[in-house]
Amino acid sequence: MGAGIAALVRRVVRGAPAGAPLAGIGMSVPGLVRRSDGLVRLAPNLGWVDVSPGSIILAALGVDVPVSLANDADLGALAEHGRGVGVGIDDLIFVSGNVGVGAGVVAGGQRLEGSGGYAGEVGHMVFDPEGRDCHCGSRGCFETEVGAHAIAEAIGCPVDAVGSLGDVLDGYATPPPALHRIGHQLGEGLSGIVNAFNPQVVVLGGYFRALHRLVPGDIAAGVHARTLPAPLESLVLSQPGLGADSILLGAAEMALEPLLADPVAGLQASLAEASSRLAG
Repeated sequence: MGAGIAALVRRVVRGAPAGAPLAGIGMSVPGLVRRSDGLVRLAPNLGWVDVSPGSIILAALGVDVPVSLANDADLGALAEHGRGVGVGIDDLIFVSGNVGVGAGVVAGGQRLEGSGGYAGEVGHMVFDPEGRDCHCGSRGCFETEVGAHAIAEAIGCPVDAVGSLGDVLDGYATPPPALHRIGHQLGEGLSGIVNAFNPQVVVLGGYFRALHRLVPGDIAAGVHARTLPAPLESLVLSQPGLGADSILLGAAEMALEPLLADPVAGLQASLAEASSRLAG
């Protein structure tokens, strides 16, 4: 795991301007990340339990820079609220639909994290108690009905090609018939989130971005079918203003937070690390 991620980081660093210091590393994780120390308590779709990717990555890279980790949907919400479709909006939810499903919640202009940092695991709300087994160990979770594997099965995409599912969905000009059911189920699940948090905007990221383009009416119908009238009045369903890059930009913004908070100390640390690497 460490070697693979380290290789990706090296690729990014190689593409940076010559002499640019490495100020920090931001990493998004599709799972429960402990806010206090970045320990990944559970990432069921990766098979991770109590993993500390930060220390593993630093050891693989042989560097000493700050590593920041957070849940992918939380980072999507951070980016969209700060510079995307949610600018100026105090109540926003970013719903990330990838292999799993998660939500980043902004309430009253503040990120809602929970006591340990685990808030927003909407993919593991019970959608169908008699439904499919979930990687988390439960049954009938929301993500088993609308996550990547369910979408791939609906359109006949091989399960081992889930990584390219976004390209497959982007290639459709009109939706395959089976996506109408997925869209309606997505809307029904979103209704519980809307009823609980009363957001002004729900941003549909990941594979849900393509679903919103292909079956917007089905998603809206599912939401309208089960959402209370009052929170429905001000609700807008939206695609990300930052396109497919919301989560990546959120991770970059998180990695730069220490530098922006104290630019002098941050630059000194980055330059010291660069000098150390050159000397080595």
